[in-house]
Amino acid sequence: MEGMKDDEAREVLRKIILEENGLEEDSETRAVKVGPTHFELLLRDLDKIGIPPEVVLDRKQTVETRATERTRKDLDQLIAPHYDPHYDLTTLVALRMAGEILVGEGYGFVVPALKERFHLENSEFYEPHYAHDTKRLASGEHTKSFESVLNRLINTQEKLLLAKESATKAYHARMSFYDQFTKQARTLKNLKRVGLAVAASVGIGLTINHLIIEDPHEIYSRFLQSLEPEARAFYVNAEQRQFEKYLETGNKKYLETLGTFKAAEEEWGQDP
Repeated sequence: MEGMKDDEAREVLRKIILEENGLEEDSETRAVKVGPTHFELLLRDLDKIGIPPEVVLDRKQTVETRATERTRKDLDQLIAPHYDPHYDLTTLVALRMAGEILVGEGYGFVVPALKERFHLENSEFYEPHYAHDTKRLASGEHTKSFESVLNRLINTQEKLLLAKESATKAYHARMSFYDQFTKQARTLKNLKRVGLAVAASVGIGLTINHLIIEDPHEIYSRFLQSLEPEARAFYVNAEQRQFEKYLETGNKKYLETLGTFKAAEEEWGQDP
């Protein structure tokens, strides 16, 4: 936040930081403690499933894998203060992607697993935060704050591309942490989320000036080029399937999906 020059962007992040630390502002804009920090709540949940705080807090017992270290450094590098005329834009997009969208997606898997495997029915961190994030996304809370800034900052074609590039980098940096546990880079469903999450991170409902709207085929082409080969192969495979269906049926609707995100959507469905 220290490297940001945009007042509105700083304010959005400042409020999120206050919430993370169990703080609120009083009438004189002083930070007042109103509850435990998110980390304190996390420690409580971990303790309930058999991981005591002393184990989590003892660095000697915490082994950081190379993949974890790389993920942390990649994410730090994306948001580290540095001179860049577009720093506010790229940092805000990266934080929204890695710190909100993907975290919320992850909780959707963690919460059921904690209930089924550890019988954690009174979660103080994961379940409340998952419910809160789901409600927040539905109501537009936080999202609207991000959109307000991003709608203003993304006002040229160049800035739109910078935002998409930052979102994609943040996505791959965050997902690389999970890749170390699954040798396959991503499941088919998770791959579909690349496109959905990138779009969400630059602003759900983002209003783009008509002058910078691109041909969808060009957007899709650049998106494919930004992916790792294995990820790109899944999208190409979806197009191949659509083309095969055209050859089988002669229905031209299958041709219309080629070169767009529609091919993947038709093959995998609209839900992640």
